[in-house]
Amino acid sequence: PFQTGLIKAAPSFGVETIVVDGDPSAPGLKDADIPEIIDLKAVSDIVALAKRYGVCGVVSTASDVALPAQAAVSTALGLPGPSTEWVAQNRHKLRVAECLENAGLPTPRTRAWSGTPASIDDPFVIKPVSAAGGRGVSIVKIPEDLDAALKQASHHGDELIEQAYVGGLPLGVEALFWEGDCLATFLMDDTLMPPFPSPVGHAYPSQQSVSVQNSVHRLIADCG
Repeated sequence: PFQTGLIKAAPSFGVETIVVDGDPSAPGLKDADIPEIIDLKAVSDIVALAKRYGVCGVVSTASDVALPAQAAVSTALGLPGPSTEWVAQNRHKLRVAECLENAGLPTPRTRAWSGTPASIDDPFVIKPVSAAGGRGVSIVKIPEDLDAALKQASHHGDELIEQAYVGGLPLGVEALFWEGDCLATFLMDDTLMPPFPSPVGHAYPSQQSVSVQNSVHRLIADCG
């Protein structure tokens, strides 16, 4: 559903759309000029489709799952977009955490799951390295939570990580950077639905105070 606004707007720019989704009931397919029912993980099939039609651009919005296929198409056809290497790096949560730590940016302690938690006395998080949308994420607060957390995470990937749990006010932030400068931040209030630990939605504009929003902007700008 997050793709539909983009798909519906395309004709006003004289753009013909080829929409790909493995679910025949996906809402974007009915608005496409050319709907194609292909699983988003079938990357080689999507690249072959793009070559067959000679597409001039490839895009997805709010879809981590689609990024590997998007990058493969842009790389294969020499189109603007993220490279396959960039996507592989940034969808691997352990590598991202290592990059942040090496850059001196604050990040929760993160390590590959070794079979034994760093500390069973403190809450920690178990998650797959490359899932999206909070899939397979669990907070382990007591030892009895661990087996269920591992089972859930393993359902979404074979490679798991353990992260220190960080409490506090959950917020989402999008930021616009240009040549190293933070031009704007867009603060969103996370919508939580316990016991699911990850946000199920984001509300914009945020209802946080101006002082909170300003402090978030300064923090993001300093990280840039």
